[in-house]
Amino acid sequence: MAASPSSPSAADPPDRPPANPTANPATDKDRFVDDAPDSYAAAAAELDAILDRLDRPEVDVDRLVADVARGADLLRWCRTFLAAATVEIDRVVAEIDEGDGNAPDPPPDPTG
Repeated sequence: MAASPSSPSAADPPDRPPANPTANPATDKDRFVDDAPDSYAAAAAELDAILDRLDRPEVDVDRLVADVARGADLLRWCRTFLAAATVEIDRVVAEIDEGDGNAPDPPPDPTG
């Protein structure tokens, strides 16, 4: 990996502080970090941008350190988000399976 003293391009996001890995981004997004992603898709897009920068032939070592740290924070955020989403999906499916009484009646059988 070649190191080069280059400045980040205007398209590169600014360096960011580490995220709080103990918060639940699905329910505590506002207190997770000041710069928490707006969504899972936004986090994935930022991770893609970091990977693109890491694939460049000339890498700014200072930027590399910040990108690796931010990438680790985003990866933790995504894992936490997915775990929380799985719990919520399981809860909803369990409610459906239990027949919580809120489901509409099935449509009438058109054959009989």
